[in-house]
Amino acid sequence: MLQNAFKTADDFKGMKRVLSGIFLICLPLFFFCFSSSAKAYSDLNAKTCQLNYKVCKDNAQLVEEWDDLLSIRTACEIAASHEIAAKTGSLPHWHAAINGGSFPSYLMGNSGPEEGKITLMDYHVQAADAYGTTAERHVKCEVDLQSRKILDVSYK
Repeated sequence: MLQNAFKTADDFKGMKRVLSGIFLICLPLFFFCFSSSAKAYSDLNAKTCQLNYKVCKDNAQLVEEWDDLLSIRTACEIAASHEIAAKTGSLPHWHAAINGGSFPSYLMGNSGPEEGKITLMDYHVQAADAYGTTAERHVKCEVDLQSRKILDVSYK
């Protein structure tokens, strides 16, 4: 669809490179903006799971109650989109409105409150493979909650 707006395939590839560069600059800024305000807010009232993931009893409570999870899910969606686009040449389609937001699933256990790491999952992402065939993919995103850094993004 976008290829029709450009005169040559090289114009289209050049625009993709520019957008990838912008993305790589914006992602750290996005994380910095959300993480610094969340940490400051979390330090003010560390007695509730809503404000401090470390006091949640397990990953289920963390996912249900922690206020900063939305920014983590959004960062995972951005990082996964970039990873998939870099490997396949096209952006994935997220079904966020259907299943309650991107990355609605997570690994059970206590890794979030105890270790500061959580793995979020989304099983309904439409993405192309290396041959251009679009299918539903399973995407995992592992996050360090303290530093707000994406540790790993994988999909199959």
